Amino acid sequence: MDLLMTLLAVAAAALAAGCVLLFWRMTEEKARADKAAAAETALAGAAAGREAHIGELEAKLKKAEENRREQVAAIARLEAQAQGQAERFREQGDFEKRMRETVQMLTQDAFQRHSDRFRETNREEMGHLLNPLKKDIRDFKDSFDTLKTETTRERQNLLTQFNAMNDAALKISKQANDLTHALKGEKQKQGAWGESVLETILDNSGLREGHEYDRQPSVTGGDGERLRPDVIVRMPASDERVIIDSKVSLTDFIEYVNAGDEQAREQALQRHLQAVRRHISGLGDKRYPAAVGTNLDFVIMFMPIEASFAVVMEKDMEITGYAMKNRVILATPTTLLLALRTIANLWRVERRNVNAEKIAHRGGELYDKVMLFLESFAKVGERLGTARDAYDQAANRLKDGRGSVIRQTEMLRDLGVHPSKSAPEEWRGTAPRLPDDTAPS
Repeated sequence: MDLLMTLLAVAAAALAAGCVLLFWRMTEEKARADKAAAAETALAGAAAGREAHIGELEAKLKKAEENRREQVAAIARLEAQAQGQAERFREQGDFEKRMRETVQMLTQDAFQRHSDRFRETNREEMGHLLNPLKKDIRDFKDSFDTLKTETTRERQNLLTQFNAMNDAALKISKQANDLTHALKGEKQKQGAWGESVLETILDNSGLREGHEYDRQPSVTGGDGERLRPDVIVRMPASDERVIIDSKVSLTDFIEYVNAGDEQAREQALQRHLQAVRRHISGLGDKRYPAAVGTNLDFVIMFMPIEASFAVVMEKDMEITGYAMKNRVILATPTTLLLALRTIANLWRVERRNVNAEKIAHRGGELYDKVMLFLESFAKVGERLGTARDAYDQAANRLKDGRGSVIRQTEMLRDLGVHPSKSAPEEWRGTAPRLPDDTAPS
């Protein structure tokens, strides 16, 4: 019984499990059927969409094909047009090339002829303009070469002049010694002789009377006194003056030289030294520089006898300081000639500098003239270019075109006019004939 109950329980459990399993399988089958139906519905919808899309694509493809055929036809037309246009361009290019070559040939020929005439005319005009300029340049060069030659010659002669100066001084000293005895005791003649020695030195100095120096000019002192220095020498490049006055101390000097004993000799020497000092103080008191108006505040006291000066310098060691205190400079024929030759050389340098300044001034004027000429020449070039452009324009108006003046005149001749002259060949050749022109029967 228990077994049966157990079997029934097992059977019931198995039945229940089978029912459950069957229900589960039925539920699963239904779900699968639902999925299959949904999938079929989706596939049907997708198929319908693809068919609609394929229809649209076919319509677009057809339209694109039509557009392609139209574009191919348009390209063919454009290629035909381009080919025709290229042909016309080639023909036009050949025509323009021939025209350019013809015009260029005619223009070059006319320009060459006019250029030749222009060069010839320009050469003549340039000759008229440049010849004076060349002359000025030659004159400037000649002046400069002359100045250079004179400078070299003066430098070469300077040493010779200084040597000659010494010879002249020795000669003057000898003449002074020769005249010593003749002038002894006559102060007026001694003074005149000293002035004559001074004049000889001036004649050998290279200075010119009335130009670089004046003899015995009259000047007014500070107190209204009339003063007459022996010589006033002008200095170059300034208003300064050098004053020279001759002083002869001969009597006491001769007694000094010829004294028979030492006491007499010493007494004569002292008188000679005192006489020289009196001359120095006398020149200092006259104030010649103030009367002449020069800043060179000294006077040259000329002692024409070298031996007399040598004795003074030897026996009176303070004579130079005493002279400088009185603004006096002692000079012998040798030293005075040296000073005057130096001044003469300074004058030569000054004249040379003045000439150099004149040459430089003239060179500046010449340079300005050249610059003005170049400016004018540049303007001539600009105006020639303008004239050339105007000529080309006028020539083109005269010869170019179907109704040009030359063409009209040629047509008159074709119509029976018999002129006595005809246009030049180069002009007739450039006038194109009209296509329908016919000669009169």
